[in-house]
Amino acid sequence: HDAGELWKRLHDDLQQEPPRRMREEAADFLLYEVLHRVVLQLRPIAEAYAERLGFMHQQSVRNMTQEWMDEVAEIKLEVYDFVRSIRPMKQVVKHFMDDGVIGNTAQMYLEDVDDAIDAVIQDVEHLTKMAESLEAGYERYADKRMND
Repeated sequence: HDAGELWKRLHDDLQQEPPRRMREEAADFLLYEVLHRVVLQLRPIAEAYAERLGFMHQQSVRNMTQEWMDEVAEIKLEVYDFVRSIRPMKQVVKHFMDDGVIGNTAQMYLEDVDDAIDAVIQDVEHLTKMAESLEAGYERYADKRMND
């Protein structure tokens, strides 16, 4: 999905007849809806990294190449940047939640968005550990091969 599609779907949902909940609620619910949809776009990114690292993790260490290890190192950097790009959104959500101007209903929904952001961050940080495990296994194998 691209960002333009996200906004187009949001616009289409706002135009629907009969009106959807977004049009019936206060503006703070629209804020929730936008943030929620953005967070949903994060999940496929995390899943793509997980799929690639999972594939590598299932392979025998004997089949790993330096090119794979270069890719693992690149994935680690990308995952780090990904988490760094998510954290400001978490701060924005927290700010709206702590500000006191959001209604109780939207407050509950924003808490769900905050939890979803935390879940993505935790999943992606787990991928860093998975990448480090792959690197350590490859290093042990390479050292053992040199010593044999």
